[in-house]
Amino acid sequence: MRITAVGDIALTRTIGPRYESEGSSVIEKRLQERLSVSDLLIANIECPLTDRTQPAWQHFSTIKASQRSADLLTDIGVDVGSLANNHIWDYGSEGLKDTITALEERRIKWLGAGCSLQEARRPLKYRHEGLVFGFLAAAQPEVSAAGDKRGGASVLSDRWLKGAVKKLASEADVTIVLLHFGIEFFEYPTPRQIQLCRGLIDNGALLVLGHHPHVPQAFEHYRGGFIAYSLGNFIFDMSPGPHRFSRLGLVVEAELKGNRLDRVEILPVDTRSGFPVMLSQGALKEANNYLRVRNHVLSDSSLLHQKYYFACRDNLVVHMKALMNYGLRRMSFRRIVTWTQSQFWPQIMRLRIDFAKFLFSGKAAVFETQKKRPQVSSVTRLWLYFCRIVGKFGNLYSAII
Repeated sequence: MRITAVGDIALTRTIGPRYESEGSSVIEKRLQERLSVSDLLIANIECPLTDRTQPAWQHFSTIKASQRSADLLTDIGVDVGSLANNHIWDYGSEGLKDTITALEERRIKWLGAGCSLQEARRPLKYRHEGLVFGFLAAAQPEVSAAGDKRGGASVLSDRWLKGAVKKLASEADVTIVLLHFGIEFFEYPTPRQIQLCRGLIDNGALLVLGHHPHVPQAFEHYRGGFIAYSLGNFIFDMSPGPHRFSRLGLVVEAELKGNRLDRVEILPVDTRSGFPVMLSQGALKEANNYLRVRNHVLSDSSLLHQKYYFACRDNLVVHMKALMNYGLRRMSFRRIVTWTQSQFWPQIMRLRIDFAKFLFSGKAAVFETQKKRPQVSSVTRLWLYFCRIVGKFGNLYSAII
């Protein structure tokens, strides 16, 4: 039996209109043939499928696709769609209802969202080819997060998820976890993501599949299971990115023998056009080399922490620039509120806390010194001096107490 998983699908911007005018011809024939031999195709449905025009909020960016464009999911052959992501509540409860209706009309099973947190966290179980498959989906808490009295996406909590996986694994033959998490556009999983995903395998999951960063990240076999930390995009109209593999998408093909993994193959595809395209032999070789470098970091704790430090630093810089540009320079009160609110999301707070730890432990100064730069600017020098001073202060404080 073959299970195939793809990354983010958002039938928005130019995607829906192009599909509605050109039909299934927008999908590359070779890739479509590859997908069609799958017994079970899983995807992350990144946006509401609704014809409503009033978004749930004005101060956060929203995306959606028409209900008609959902036919593209049928053409691809999607069997299971995760709705646990940061955009599923962009058009509120009605938008979610429309999405569910669109999927059910096309006999696509779904999970990961609902009218309450309890409903959103409900697992999906069904029998296929003599096996009971169990799915769980969750997203790190952002604006679309469900609550006790509000619908939205299933909220990722390490403690809850490990317990839920353990329970589901006792009831199902194959347990698959779909996670919308990580740092956007960061090419590596964080140390906590690695710890969580390996813990899910320890608790009975066979496959753990990640989305959200819009770039491919590392993947690994672990104790009989398989973890792909980010599959990147699959169908998503997005800017090409800073380099040729920035919009590389990963297609995971997992062959099962009974309820065990027999083989896993990773197929990199180019998604820069908005639609996935298979790579030429030369490009495929280069893409695999690129992915091999990302995978190496999983076996090198020091390198992983170095990469994570720069992700913490750069994420703070991006947020501060957004505050200066949209909030203070344009004097947009809504933007300031948005920025402030996002800083209290648990995953963002964790980045800030870990960044402070890097600074006060002196590791920030070490990592900044080790970084190779073509030229060193005065700003870089000042930042390095600051890191050294803060690191010495932190070490002195630790020695005193």
